[in-house]
Amino acid sequence: MSAASPFGDFVEIAYVTNDLEKALAVFRDCYGVTKWMETGVVAIDLGGGRTGRLKIAVAFLGRTLFEIQEPIDGEVDWYAAVLPEGDDFAIRPHHLGFTAHSLEGLGNRRSTLARHHDISYEGAFGTSSRYFFADARSRLGLWLEYIRFGAEFDGIIPFNEPGPIGEPAGRLTNIYQLAWVTNDYDRALSGLRNIYHIDRMFETGLVEADLGHGNVGRLKVALAYVGDMQLELIAPISGGVDTHRLGLPHDGRFTVAFHHIGLACPDREALGRQRARVCAQGEAVPIYGEFGSSAFFYTDARHRIGHHLEYIQVDPAYDAAIPRN
Repeated sequence: MSAASPFGDFVEIAYVTNDLEKALAVFRDCYGVTKWMETGVVAIDLGGGRTGRLKIAVAFLGRTLFEIQEPIDGEVDWYAAVLPEGDDFAIRPHHLGFTAHSLEGLGNRRSTLARHHDISYEGAFGTSSRYFFADARSRLGLWLEYIRFGAEFDGIIPFNEPGPIGEPAGRLTNIYQLAWVTNDYDRALSGLRNIYHIDRMFETGLVEADLGHGNVGRLKVALAYVGDMQLELIAPISGGVDTHRLGLPHDGRFTVAFHHIGLACPDREALGRQRARVCAQGEAVPIYGEFGSSAFFYTDARHRIGHHLEYIQVDPAYDAAIPRN
């Protein structure tokens, strides 16, 4: 792993909602995350004398920390901005979280990110924990949070056992990929290299892909690992790529938008069980297909958690060819 890359030590995907109780029910009923630590309404130190009051729930599912936040009042517009207008219930992704193993490490991450990002919010929580947020919305469509957890958090966040493939608690298990779409492949790739120090990537060039339902799409794709998390950048070019164009503006403004998380299935049988579960829950499968000895499908979970999910069975030889940074 490149020591300079701020994408190392991924730990968390965080969501914002306008109804925490309903959001917890979604994660419980659809994804099997039943044990949560809830704060009630809590005031968060945002730095510079600013505070925001939120309701927060956190839980581990396997190795991934899930956080759900409901903004209440104070300086919370930067949370609420990801929610749609109106009063309809919604859950939307807000930020990705990364850990630092020391306060010095947290400071080094801050220095690295501050060269290209506003460090908009930072502060303390608990007795010895610290954090900061880097505003990466113009580059990655999300905020990035960096956290140094103090000893007071050791063992306090509930751990949910991953469930079997095809069961609710297996729906968000084995996250190994974070994926973005863009309307300018070269510019977005340059950002990953020059801003986020991802030096080595596997690039497909312009490829035609069978996306299922009789659709063939022409795309450019770049893949890389930072630590044990794979990052994917997809540029939809033409053909049946409507699903990949979701989140991209119609006016052509340069955009990199968070699109999906990828979840690994060990074999074709497990992939089939997962797809059966998805269909039984009434979710659309807009894309499916094969590449080499690998197979995959997407499910549209935007109505539940604000983004797509991709389930994939990967040929180990193909995976081994993706650079590790």
